[in-house]
Amino acid sequence: MKKRLARFCRLRYNRIRRGKEALCVVNSLMVANNVLQRAKRDGIEDVSPMKLQKLVYLIYARYLYLGGQPLFLNRFEVWKHGPVEREMYNYFGRFGGRPIRDTFAEINGKRLCVDEDASPLFKKVLDEVWERYKYDEAWKLSEMTHEDGSAWHKMRQNDSWYIDVTEIREDGRRFFDEKIS
Repeated sequence: MKKRLARFCRLRYNRIRRGKEALCVVNSLMVANNVLQRAKRDGIEDVSPMKLQKLVYLIYARYLYLGGQPLFLNRFEVWKHGPVEREMYNYFGRFGGRPIRDTFAEINGKRLCVDEDASPLFKKVLDEVWERYKYDEAWKLSEMTHEDGSAWHKMRQNDSWYIDVTEIREDGRRFFDEKIS
């Protein structure tokens, strides 16, 4: 238990910036909480760990494409079923293939989210990803990230452990600006 708590104390954060002004501190688990809050609000009950991973990946990719900077410092790894951010996996993996019934809480019990009012770009990206993909099943989102030319696909072919940020940026364009059948 102590090891698990220590791991979450070392969460990596990034600051969302507008010009030189830092707006808020962000990590992948906070973004996951934003997604889970929307799911609860909209009555979407099928958000499994895999679906959450893919939605957060899409948010990250779109934010990177539109804003030019990564949303958070955590890296996405090349796993069998697509991009996976390890800290999210470590926390939400306990749900297996079942829907997630709880949000991430820090040791002090606070449930942190990204302040959508502090970053219009983050809010825009979250709205866009959520509205476009909230009803898709986890396997469909996983298949999408496996398509030829996707960042995951390129890195898998190169036997890479991590997905390159420049390739993720291209996914931020590809999965939104191109028509995907």
